[in-house]
Order: sequence, then structure tokens, then C-alpha cells
Amino acid sequence: MFGKLGDIAGMMKQAKEMQNKMEAVQKTLANTEVKGSSNCGTVEAVATCDLLLKHIKISNECLATENQEIIEEKVLQAANNALAEAKIVAGSKMAEVTGDLNLPGMN
Repeated sequence: MFGKLGDIAGMMKQAKEMQNKMEAVQKTLANTEVKGSSNCGTVEAVATCDLLLKHIKISNECLATENQEIIEEKVLQAANNALAEAKIVAGSKMAEVTGDLNLPGMN
């Protein structure tokens, strides 16, 4: 009679444990930084793995030799590369917690 209630209680406990693990991973991701750069490496972007840009560095060489449009393109390249790397790292860390579960928004 209480078998199903025990199963539900066990599932609730597992869900709470997974939630706690996910919250811990999210805090870790917020403090984990990755870098991306433009193809030529004259612009670098740093992002956290919770997908926030933290810093953009443009080399003096780039500023001295490139026009505004090219610099803007390089900044976008570097930022997109950093965010792509952040998504990869975040997906990997979340997969460690969720296993093979494919949860929306977690990868």
C-alpha cells in the first residue's frame, strides 16, 4: 500500500539532490571564464560560462592599422567565439549532473 508513496518520496529526494547539484554547477559556471579571439588574434573577449561578457581587449596593433568597421567585426568575432566556448563548457558541466537527460535550456 505504501510502496508507491515510498517510490514518490525517493523520486522527490533525487529531484532535490539534482536541483542542489545544478545550483552548485550554475554558481561554478558564473565564476568560470573562457576566452575567444578574432581570427587574427588582435581582439580577445572573455566571457563567463553563464554567458556574460566580462572583458574585451583590442590590441594596439589593431587600433593602429584597422578602420572602425573591421575592428567592430573583430570584436563580434571574438565575443561570439568566447560565448560559443562558454556554451560548450556549460553544456559539459551540466551533462555531468544530468547524465543523459536532455533537459530544455540545460545545454
